[in-house]
Amino acid sequence: MAKSLESSDNALSILSIGLVVIDIMTEVETYPVEDTKSRSNSIHERVGGNAASNSIVLSLLGEKASFMGVVGTTKHHLELIKDTFSKYGVDYSSMIECAGHAVPQTVCIICKETGSRTCVHYRGSLPELSFSIFTGASLNFSLYKWIHFEGRYDYQDTHLSIQHCRDVKDSKGYDFKISVEIEKASAKLEKLLDSPADYIFISKDFSIMMGYADMMQAVAGFSQRVKSGVTVVCPWGSSGAAAQTNGAEAVWTPAFPPKETVNTLGAGDTFIAACIKALCHSSSLSTAVRYACQVAGAKCGLREIDQLSTLQFELE
Repeated sequence: MAKSLESSDNALSILSIGLVVIDIMTEVETYPVEDTKSRSNSIHERVGGNAASNSIVLSLLGEKASFMGVVGTTKHHLELIKDTFSKYGVDYSSMIECAGHAVPQTVCIICKETGSRTCVHYRGSLPELSFSIFTGASLNFSLYKWIHFEGRYDYQDTHLSIQHCRDVKDSKGYDFKISVEIEKASAKLEKLLDSPADYIFISKDFSIMMGYADMMQAVAGFSQRVKSGVTVVCPWGSSGAAAQTNGAEAVWTPAFPPKETVNTLGAGDTFIAACIKALCHSSSLSTAVRYACQVAGAKCGLREIDQLSTLQFELE
């Protein structure tokens, strides 16, 4: 089992805040040529979205996981989301249902030949999780050991929400960590580099947009832009990952690719979840990043995320 580091029944939870969607997954032998017709090997629906996937992977890795985000009320899709979270033991009591809005959907084309995934997302009219909705939810912060935000396009609300968590933590003396993911290659998200998070996960796409050619350049540059003591982590796909805390030396680890790449969808979400898990267990930064690359690499060799629970991952 993947639960080599068991969490006690009374353990605090890891809260992931952000998007939950329905992924429409279709596998093709080779990627289709534009303006042609071809057949797929399979098609099915499943729950996706960065924060939702973070929660599911954390649960598969033996952590108590919680999800918070806004969700549409399309009956079939809402039931699928709730059933999926229940299946994996993810607490979704802080999920906010927005009546009259459909659940966002993402069409995901999985290429069997290469294992690549190509995604086209449709959000529709569903509102983002605003600062007012976040604070109005009256979270019980004493329940969490880590709060992770998916950086959305409404970066100002995300920034305010992170600051609110920091203020509550400092005023109440709580010990939870705060992290945020900057994934989308959008200049707006640059503002989140100034957020009071403890850890900032920054994607390869965003890093390249900001002018960095590799992960070592990225962590060196970003670590100079964040607040004192903040750690930046940059997963870089098949090249591995690097991380650096402001004022400290960078760490680096290679990737751990599977024998055969089957499905790379969700590899980044898996990396973040595994890294958070390791850091929650007081692993060093280098150990946490290495562990995250191992778990994410293994995931790329699996057709479905459920299969992570059949594998054994050990922290050094």
